[in-house]
Amino acid sequence: MSRKGFLSAMIAAVVVLLIVVIGLVTLLLVPATAKPKPTRSASPTRSPSATPTPTPTPTFDKNQFSTTDATSLWVMVDKQHPLNPRDYAPALAPSTCRATRD
Repeated sequence: MSRKGFLSAMIAAVVVLLIVVIGLVTLLLVPATAKPKPTRSASPTRSPSATPTPTPTPTFDKNQFSTTDATSLWVMVDKQHPLNPRDYAPALAPSTCRATRD
């Protein structure tokens, strides 16, 4: 092994050794994040009473619109749900946008 190769190997070994030592020191000096031990109180404490959970109010009506009617806003069309009638086309509303010229 050449002198230059030996020197490079020694530097690499020292760097790896420093990284390992720094890691071990960090693990030993930094306290572990463990749960604190419970302390006993002089007077007994009452357990909190159970609060009743409120019944949820429905916020989305799934049956508001039909998924099979062709005129519905929620119509679903795919292979299992073909459009009925097949030649249905919605009536076009007049445009409310005005054309502007630049």
